[in-house]
Amino acid sequence: MSRGYAESKPALAVFVSNPQTRAVKTRLAQGLSSQELAEAFYEHCLNILTEDLNLLTQDFTIYICPSKKEDQTWARTRWPNFSVLPQCQSSNLGQRIRSTLNILQQTYDQVFIIGSDAPTLPLAYIRECSQLLHTSDAVFGPAEDGGYYLLGVRKLLPDITSVRWSTEFALEDTSALLKSHHFSVTLGSIWYDVDCVEDFIKLNKDLENSKGARQQLKEWLSHLPVLLNNSSVL
Repeated sequence: MSRGYAESKPALAVFVSNPQTRAVKTRLAQGLSSQELAEAFYEHCLNILTEDLNLLTQDFTIYICPSKKEDQTWARTRWPNFSVLPQCQSSNLGQRIRSTLNILQQTYDQVFIIGSDAPTLPLAYIRECSQLLHTSDAVFGPAEDGGYYLLGVRKLLPDITSVRWSTEFALEDTSALLKSHHFSVTLGSIWYDVDCVEDFIKLNKDLENSKGARQQLKEWLSHLPVLLNNSSVL
């Protein structure tokens, strides 16, 4: 389909990893002293993600983007109602983001990308960013740690491999790079993802009175030894 006949709904690419084939949440694993616990946390994130994506289908055409091509079957089995578009096989996050969004822009005028480790991210923030992109070339959902939980664009991305990924400069670098290529840039509401044990404090609070998969995550958190030994967290 040419862009002259672009889909009316924007595309939402969701970067995911199969915790059985790729180490996930490695920084969190260090804080928990357990890769197994980090994987269990990420499984909860994926369960929450599934609930949220089902609520976003009216707003976006959703693409599940596993980190490994060999995980396509896993992704299709876990999310049978969504299309699967594997990430390109690059060690640079910027290359993977650019490749995914540029592929989708062959069909969609507006494309967005999110991760899978912000289990309390309000869906209203994703929808807010979608509205902001109507009057801007790019929109970021900024994260408290200097990164971002969402990127949306209406123009083809330039090379963003030089961004200092996984640092407090990721948003600053990406925004500056896009502006140098004459993108107008807008920021949505700020939120956080969970990268370290300290983030569990805010996470646990935000999960109060939650339901479904989020309630299951809160129950799991309540049994973590690292939190049970810290009364300031729970």
